[in-house]
Amino acid sequence: MIFSVVIASVQAVVGLLSVLQHNAVLSDLLRQRISVIAQMTATSFKPIIDLGLPISMIRGGDAIVARALEIDDHVKAVHAINPSGIIVYTTNAPRPKTVPHEVLQAMQLSKDVKWSTETAEQIYSGFNVVGQDGAVSGAVVVAYPKDRLEAASQRMVSKVVRTALLIWVAFSALSYLLLRLLLGTPQRRLARMERVARGEPAAESGTDGNLRRNGPGAFWRDLFDSQIRQLDANLSDARRQYDKVSRELGAFAAPVAEDRHPESDDNVLATLPLPTPR
Repeated sequence: MIFSVVIASVQAVVGLLSVLQHNAVLSDLLRQRISVIAQMTATSFKPIIDLGLPISMIRGGDAIVARALEIDDHVKAVHAINPSGIIVYTTNAPRPKTVPHEVLQAMQLSKDVKWSTETAEQIYSGFNVVGQDGAVSGAVVVAYPKDRLEAASQRMVSKVVRTALLIWVAFSALSYLLLRLLLGTPQRRLARMERVARGEPAAESGTDGNLRRNGPGAFWRDLFDSQIRQLDANLSDARRQYDKVSRELGAFAAPVAEDRHPESDDNVLATLPLPTPR
């Protein structure tokens, strides 16, 4: 029982760490993927920005951001924003006014042209469009739904739980069989000693002294051998003491019983008083 609980606890910890590691790796790979899409889209805006024009002056901006959807059809939206977070071009209809506050904050606090953040429902990856003067003229933001990441996490959890259950059942069955093998011989020897203690005649002729000392399985047969032999010796001593005391009590009780025999009729008449003459 304790062995099964230990196995279950270890599996729970290992399973939890596996799920967390899987989610972290999958999230990182997903961010890298949509970061590449954002970078490829932002490259199309770079020549115009290098001319000193704002990002809103580019013609066909909606078509540029729409090409990103052809790379990955699971992308939910692609936005081209100005430094204030106002959406200039987008794949969404109707066009939202601004990106979420978390996205704008991530862009403003980022020290690199690549950045990412997430909300409760989506993962965002952005790539800043920097002019020749080094100033940020805007950014391309790719939004990816988190439900696919959560679905992958649920599949991983289900797989880990099924595997853990199979391993737990297998180890529990194996531990039960090993315990039966481990304790089988000691249990039989203890059962024989119990029958001896109850005074059963058939138990006196046990095979305890004829156990094999070599060959396969000798280690398991000899497990607890010294403790059981000590118990057997103590039991034999107790039986000898009991038999000795029983004999002494029997010898003491015999004379007492002889002294208590009823007197003969002759002795009784001899002790009666003689009648007085009239």
